[in-house]
Amino acid sequence: AALDSVPSFKLFVFGGQRGSNKAKWAYSNEVSILDCSSLIWMSARFLGSKPKGREDSAWAYDAKTAKLVIFGGWSGQWFSDLHTLNPKPNPQTQQMTSYT
Repeated sequence: AALDSVPSFKLFVFGGQRGSNKAKWAYSNEVSILDCSSLIWMSARFLGSKPKGREDSAWAYDAKTAKLVIFGGWSGQWFSDLHTLNPKPNPQTQQMTSYT
């Protein structure tokens, strides 16, 4: 999901698979952020619980609440859960909050 953030855009990527071959694949629950102005990737730090690792999730941005919404995905079974992510870091910890 892309999020307009002043002075540039940020691209958020959640989950996917890691590993060199199918026998060693593991599902990720990490969020990576690309600053589209500097083209630098960053890892997001969380407070609260992260969703389980998965791939094929749907993302949306809720402009009313200014949160990213993650729905479902696959990790050996289909998920139908919903998570929101507040992309604005906490001023004291610089961490994002994940809600389930």
